Amino acid sequence: DNEINLDFNEHLSNTLMMFINFKMFDKSYNYLGATGIAMKISYIDDMLKSFKENYKLTVSFLDKDGNVVLSREHNQKELVNIDSIGELAQHKDIILSKKTKILEYEKGGHKHLLNIKYIQELDIYLLVSAKLDDFTSDTKNTFYLNSSISLFLTLLITLIIIGVIGQYHKNLENLANYDMLTMLPNRRNFKDKFEHFLLLSKRNKQALSLLYMDLDNFKKINDNFGHKTGDEILKSFADILQENVRKTDIYARWGGEEFLLAFVDTPIEEAVHIANKIRKTVENSVRMQELIHRSCTISAGLTQCNDEDTIDSVITRADKAMYNAKAGGKNKVCVL
Repeated sequence: DNEINLDFNEHLSNTLMMFINFKMFDKSYNYLGATGIAMKISYIDDMLKSFKENYKLTVSFLDKDGNVVLSREHNQKELVNIDSIGELAQHKDIILSKKTKILEYEKGGHKHLLNIKYIQELDIYLLVSAKLDDFTSDTKNTFYLNSSISLFLTLLITLIIIGVIGQYHKNLENLANYDMLTMLPNRRNFKDKFEHFLLLSKRNKQALSLLYMDLDNFKKINDNFGHKTGDEILKSFADILQENVRKTDIYARWGGEEFLLAFVDTPIEEAVHIANKIRKTVENSVRMQELIHRSCTISAGLTQCNDEDTIDSVITRADKAMYNAKAGGKNKVCVL
């Protein structure tokens, strides 16, 4: 067991010292001895002075009998008792109740706030007082500053959140409508657009053709050179496709090594010409030849829409024309 005592004494050199004594006892509470440390009051006094000047707070210490043992407002050599401090004497019972309290009192015609904290380990009371006018003035300045900063941070965070949500929705839209490997529109995107143009072509009596393309021997490319090379072939073909279509045309990666291209308001003869241009560009692609050490080719089926067509019937017919091109030796365009 042990006990801590706090004593204030005048040193031989006339320097006021604070002694923190540590008494030691055995389990039967027999006194064994004591140890402690001494500290010049001037060190603590400087700290209390700083509190008063910088924060307009007055810090005082009272012992259990209500004596002011240390304060910036009272002469600690006289050990002024709380009974002699008129504005606090009436609150003596509250201050020395060993409970944390905040009370309001008047001094010199001004209201003050007093925060009381009992420090059990030292058996001493810590009192922090502030003139309400100074306190509220600083508080107002701090409040307005903090409010301005908070408003700025709130706006900044709101903008960031809006940006993140916007980017998030954009990413979701890309995932829903585009193929992440080739960055071409995907099956869902194509079907939505093609269905619209199919209805429009019937209403306006405009020509609409569909080209179904398939990379020849793509499974062998994956087996012999790996899927990474296969992916590069797909991306190279996507680049060729985008370079050879018009702004009015719609296209997509349909799935695997299959791609669709719809020619809007285009006669079938012109569609055949564009399809063969794409086929020859693929065959002569240096990039593709470097990847698989030979020419890469495509087989394609082309069909023109009619008034009785649905999106499924048009795609089925174009798919059948593509298989005719495969059966006819590959690297060609068949029309059905």
